[in-house]
Amino acid sequence: MIERILRRLRGDTLKLLVVAGIWLLIWGTVAPIGTLVWWLSQSAESLGLKKQEPRRLQASNPATAKSAKRTIDCYIVYLPGVGDFSANQLSSGEEFFLNRLEQLHSNCVTVRGVFPYSVANKDLGGERFLAPLWKAVEKADGWFKTANVLIKIRNLWRFAIAADDRYGVVYGRGIAAAVVDRMNAVHPIPQSPKQPINLILLGTSGGVQVALGAVPYLHDRLPAKITVV
Repeated sequence: MIERILRRLRGDTLKLLVVAGIWLLIWGTVAPIGTLVWWLSQSAESLGLKKQEPRRLQASNPATAKSAKRTIDCYIVYLPGVGDFSANQLSSGEEFFLNRLEQLHSNCVTVRGVFPYSVANKDLGGERFLAPLWKAVEKADGWFKTANVLIKIRNLWRFAIAADDRYGVVYGRGIAAAVVDRMNAVHPIPQSPKQPINLILLGTSGGVQVALGAVPYLHDRLPAKITVV
């Protein structure tokens, strides 16, 4: 039985499975290191252990100028799935959906630019040593396009770290910091609102699990009612 399966898998498919298996083991071993290195480089303020004013970032959402003329008490933060290369790699359907949400709810702004598979909120192209590999995989055509499974494996391990009791505390704080920064970039966060602001964390696949891990730390940093979808 096993021999028959191996015969069917021989050739290019078997090679891909072997490479993916080896990559899975190697990446699983080293994945937590990046999270710990990031944690050691942070201050108490950036980790949310001390109160500070949210940093003002350059806005990337085209609706930012319009939101300044509206009363905003709702933020919809989108976290993409494990197959994405970056937080800005949204499909036309995702873009339409988020834009439509903002049109239907004038008191809300949509927040993009949070990459849930990096505690430092850097897309795969921002990784210093492996950026060429990720870019090559992301742009691959034909049979080599199946190599994008490596991106999914890499992101799945980050998703696993977020759910791990040993590293999840650090990872959750990092994602919470990224969410707050991106929210403030789209529209200044009210610091003393009469009513809690509404924060909706909207995600697909692994993005939802990462969002759940960040919720306790977002509660610490924001006067908000938080919903995860």
